[in-house]
Amino acid sequence: MGIYYSWVNMDRREFIQCVDFDDSRCKLYETVWYDCMGLRAFCTLLNKEWRGQRIIYLGDEIAQNMTVVIQLLPN
Repeated sequence: MGIYYSWVNMDRREFIQCVDFDDSRCKLYETVWYDCMGLRAFCTLLNKEWRGQRIIYLGDEIAQNMTVVIQLLPN
């Protein structure tokens, strides 16, 4: 139980979650831990494909399905 977080690229309408990397640590303090694979992937994206784009860090209290959230983002 708890709120699970994802990094969402508003411009590209993409998101990543820790579970995408077989890492079950998806709560707020777990995702900012230095050894979190999702955080490492996010940092890599931020330095390459996601550089200069609008990123939000979104908890699933908004919606259980991030795909639905992506569709509701403003342009």
